[in-house]
Amino acid sequence: MSNDHSEGGDVPAGIRPIVSVIMANHNGAAYLGEATASVLAQTLDAIELIIADDASTDDSLAIVRSLMATDPRIRLVAAQSNGGPARTRNRALDLARGDWIAIVDADDVIAPHRLARLVGAGEARGVDIVADDLLYFVDGAEPHARLLQDAILAGPEQVTPEGFIAGKSQAGGAVAFGYLKPLIRRSALAGLRYDETLRIGEDYDLLLRLLLGGAELCVLPEPMYHYRRHSRSVSHRLSVATVRAMIESQDRFVAGHGPFPARLALAFGQRRDALARRLDYEELVDDLKGRRLGAAFGALLSQPSLLLKLARSLNERLTRRLSPSRKVAG
Repeated sequence: MSNDHSEGGDVPAGIRPIVSVIMANHNGAAYLGEATASVLAQTLDAIELIIADDASTDDSLAIVRSLMATDPRIRLVAAQSNGGPARTRNRALDLARGDWIAIVDADDVIAPHRLARLVGAGEARGVDIVADDLLYFVDGAEPHARLLQDAILAGPEQVTPEGFIAGKSQAGGAVAFGYLKPLIRRSALAGLRYDETLRIGEDYDLLLRLLLGGAELCVLPEPMYHYRRHSRSVSHRLSVATVRAMIESQDRFVAGHGPFPARLALAFGQRRDALARRLDYEELVDDLKGRRLGAAFGALLSQPSLLLKLARSLNERLTRRLSPSRKVAG
């Protein structure tokens, strides 16, 4: 990392930050101002915002430096060459000084009370990781979905390693826990870092290793993290290639870290089956887009459930297009 350089000051009056907010950025100038403003407007003042730039070629660095001139809590670490999201976050983690680490993407926004609420919940419950629900939105439209809307959470819930892997809440609802943007106790993180070989699923991988190492995760039902969906969002645009990569990543993880107790082995099997079903769906979408109608028709005949999933996806897109203008919740 000899080509990296860091810039920035300190929390006002030399106060050690309670939370270090890690924000990885690559050519995110269009949304960077809104994302940073939501972090700096937190009711919890003792924070630092570490923006790790992954060799952006747009106006990102100029925007960050102009913001640094107005708020000493902002720090910048800039890379000279592109290394991907995992390596970029690791650069910021190496600089973090807070008791807690928060992950916020450079195109998302968070509610003003979010960090105070999560820190309070984490300290009160004595857990190492605490997260909240995600509210999905697209520019110019009302929020259209929540990550945990099918999870049936009645209140804060402790997530077991097997529940995290299989994507099931204690009540049995399905949820993709890997999409959570957690607050992590720095002492629990210790020297653990993101796997820099991963270009997708790096958040899931880090949280999984923490949980298997004994860390405890509590999830709150409040949607205080607002996740922006747009054409450049990598994590929600699953494709045949990315789902295959996720399956291969899990196979490597199980082979490298196993054998596991029966309950964890079962959870890994359930997740792999779910990913295989997702791969079937993405291959169907690819066949339809490529006008390979024979292959698409054959897939629908062999798996009629794919038709229902396709209909739901089309309905969701139509709903988003017809939604009225969005207002960001405070």
